[in-house]
Amino acid sequence: LLLAGMHSLFGVFLFVFVVACVGDDSYVSLTKWNLANSVDIPAVMTGAQISQAEYNATSWMNISVPGTLMASLQRNGVYSDPYYSLNLLNVPRVQFSFAWWYRSVFDVPAVSADSHFVLRFEGINYRANIWVNGVQIANTSQIVGTFRFYDIPLQTGVHLSTGASNCIAVEVFRPYDSWTPPSNELTDLAISWIDWAPFAPDGNAGLWRNVSLRALGATSVDLRYPSITSKVAVDQQSANIEILVEAQNYLPSTVTGTMYLDIEGLGLFNKTVSLPSGNYQRIQFDSIQVEAPKLRLWWPWQMGSQEFYDFTVSFVDSKGMKSNILSSRFGIREATSKLTERGDRLFYINGQPILIRGGGWSSDLLLRYTPERQRLEMEYIRSMGLNAIRMEGKMEDNHFYSLADEFGILLMPGWACCDAWQHWSAWGDEQYLVARESLRSEVKRTRIHPSVLVFLYSSDELPPVSVESEYLAVFAEEHWPNPTLNSAAQVTSSITGPSGVKMSGPYVWEPPNYWLEDKNFKFGGAFGFLTEGGPGASPMVIESLQRTIPHDDMWPINFHWDYHCGNQQGLFGSLDYFTPPMYARYGEANSAREYLYKAQVAAYESHRAMFEAYSRNKYTSTGLIHWMLNNPWPAMIWHMYDYYLNPGGAFFGIKKALSPVHAVYSYTDSSVWIINSMYTGVENINLYAEVYALNGTKLNQKSQTQISITGDSSTNILTIPIETEGFFFVSLKLVNNSNSQTIDDSVYWYNSVPDVLDWMDSNFYLTPCSSYADLSALESLSPITLTSYCVDVSSEGDERTKLRCTIDNPTTTVAFFIHLRMMSNDGSVIAPIFWEDNMFTMFPNSSKTVEVSFPAQPWTLNVTLYNNETE
Repeated sequence: LLLAGMHSLFGVFLFVFVVACVGDDSYVSLTKWNLANSVDIPAVMTGAQISQAEYNATSWMNISVPGTLMASLQRNGVYSDPYYSLNLLNVPRVQFSFAWWYRSVFDVPAVSADSHFVLRFEGINYRANIWVNGVQIANTSQIVGTFRFYDIPLQTGVHLSTGASNCIAVEVFRPYDSWTPPSNELTDLAISWIDWAPFAPDGNAGLWRNVSLRALGATSVDLRYPSITSKVAVDQQSANIEILVEAQNYLPSTVTGTMYLDIEGLGLFNKTVSLPSGNYQRIQFDSIQVEAPKLRLWWPWQMGSQEFYDFTVSFVDSKGMKSNILSSRFGIREATSKLTERGDRLFYINGQPILIRGGGWSSDLLLRYTPERQRLEMEYIRSMGLNAIRMEGKMEDNHFYSLADEFGILLMPGWACCDAWQHWSAWGDEQYLVARESLRSEVKRTRIHPSVLVFLYSSDELPPVSVESEYLAVFAEEHWPNPTLNSAAQVTSSITGPSGVKMSGPYVWEPPNYWLEDKNFKFGGAFGFLTEGGPGASPMVIESLQRTIPHDDMWPINFHWDYHCGNQQGLFGSLDYFTPPMYARYGEANSAREYLYKAQVAAYESHRAMFEAYSRNKYTSTGLIHWMLNNPWPAMIWHMYDYYLNPGGAFFGIKKALSPVHAVYSYTDSSVWIINSMYTGVENINLYAEVYALNGTKLNQKSQTQISITGDSSTNILTIPIETEGFFFVSLKLVNNSNSQTIDDSVYWYNSVPDVLDWMDSNFYLTPCSSYADLSALESLSPITLTSYCVDVSSEGDERTKLRCTIDNPTTTVAFFIHLRMMSNDGSVIAPIFWEDNMFTMFPNSSKTVEVSFPAQPWTLNVTLYNNETE
């Protein structure tokens, strides 16, 4: 048995496999399965019997794979929506302490009697015995590890029957992995949700990724795991690329022949090879020099276009017999990193620096996903202006990586903190094997993707030398073409040196001046590379809360709210770090609706300030990963958009902060900067800065015209004096001097007496405030009526409705924090939705036009504002 490409045992071959964008008709997904708990199967029944095609499984549940145990039960109606209310608490855990059986019956096409097939398991959580047609082909000592990929060779006449039904039966055992209590020594290297959410009742056990069967070609040689290493010249006019592919010969004797590599636009290349029986070989083609104009580089979306080369690899043996064709694509790009003079990690793409601005990814709590939702989330990520995703122990499928390639979003995969992945002192031989081969699986399947920036092989702590050495050996053996990080924390390894990153928090709300006031370079302020941190809570919009909590439990705040925060065994299982500051600054709320409207204001303010500060300080700041991007289920904390894809204050605050060319107000010194996040310059623009009183009276103004800004820059333009006492607004606007079109506009609100941070009382998740800025004057804004209209600008055949909506404030009152929603015919809010701008403020007698798109359907525009929602 080959485990993840290791040595042969027991005379059966088993290895890891995945190929990006495989184009091969012989690759067939096995999606139709049956599922049963072992307690419901007579004890006398064995795997040999259950895996016979004629076994009676009519009482078993019909399920689809991928599907964990809990996901399958939910889809079969055993449990109603587990994410609603407290339903998840009511799922009995004991049922998952027993083995569960997955069973699939399938037909094999008519082929020759000795044809070879490969049975692929892309994810089994956690241990399994596997039978095919009454024969056990793998056991729990061989099938162990959530993130390992397995390929099991099968042969007609030996394992499979042609022209008849065949059966696979998989006996699955759940993992035992937890982050709490901290003293636990569980060692199953699986998936835990740490303090993000409640635990999945089944431990996410089951066949959680694809299972497929592939017929090999006449040579019985399997080709897989393509890889590219690129070295881009300083002038970006040429690049050297090296293509590698793995080949495995399933015949009992050595096969010789020619490997062919055909690259779109670059030509046909070949290499003579000899493939011994059994173990796989890495076949590396001679390096290829690509010169302009044939050279088309892949870039993250802010830096350039996403260019790809399609290619195929095939093998023809000495007798002229052909293998299956491996089809894939690659992008030519080189990712590197170095330490700045301060010792901070700075990443480069094709020799150019990039300020990483992203969020921490979460899979669905039950590991359910669809290609459609993945695409929508990528669209949200790019819509906000982000360029990266960190994936802490939540590795998505190949489609996700291909989407990141397509969208120009950089990925930072890696292992999780706090659970078995960091219980190194309790590791034995099995854990070292699983850790090593899990990494090998992830490295092999992702190294072809230009979106993958770096692999973090530990999160919160530095791994021991023995563990780090094993990981580094895998990276070297598998020709990993990208940087690696020894930890997401600020540590120094005796092998690899300093990480160059920090994980200093915060994880809860902080005032907007926090990010620039951290001048001692000790905490989460806008310097260095913060791998995780942010202003914490981001409560849902009211429509999402209504889908999550029963009406009678919506107010006042209670355990239903807490349960939909972080894990109740962690520090972040409530809004206790968010509500007191919000009330102190904005005033108390008297209903869930009022609370959540104020929460959107507070989240917008805090999230915008963080991203603006890190952007303003480039490249003193080198990276920011907001904790987090999304949630595994409906939650009140740590997201930029909620589980239902409803964007709120955090989303629109970040989107504003990361506008391609953006004017930024600095809370600490009233300076105004222009941030250009694109890599092309902007010329002949005007900056207008104005200070307003609460009643809309203009108090001060300053401007600068005919400004030229270079690409990827941060420029201090002017300072706007704040000469008033108490509450004030600051309005910033960038205008194209050539056509008078507005490029960017922002409104800030603050008090001349700012929030006061108590730095001496800081910890890893919080710097408390000794006093708060008083923003409660906003409650005195009079209710007003705005006017609005929308023009449909959709093109014929569009799958999305596209509108241009104009909002007018014809009154003499400031319209604060206007929230636009599109409502469907049934009264529900439309999501996903893509607004050009939202949650904005309008001064008296002003007008604003924004564009919006959403899946085509009837709609009604709903306009609300702070003035009216906090009466």
